[in-house]
Amino acid sequence: MFTLSRSTKLFTWFFWAYNAGVVLTSAMLIWHGTLTVLGEESTTMIAGIAGLGHRLLTAGMILLFLTLRRAIVSPEPATDQAPATAGA
Repeated sequence: MFTLSRSTKLFTWFFWAYNAGVVLTSAMLIWHGTLTVLGEESTTMIAGIAGLGHRLLTAGMILLFLTLRRAIVSPEPATDQAPATAGA
């Protein structure tokens, strides 16, 4: 069993990149939807900013998987079990 915490740099980068991507993408969805409802044309700027939000989401997911890999592959802590002795 492993734990993820904000003390690791990868998790901190994941947290901020992913949440920034969610906020940016959601804002562009709302902006584009509002323009659609009002019957106005949306610009390529909206698509570009939404694309940036999606890139942040992708970077965040990659960082999450790297954090998970580091937590899984990390060496096991030493146990206090004494080695079995032969002929005892």
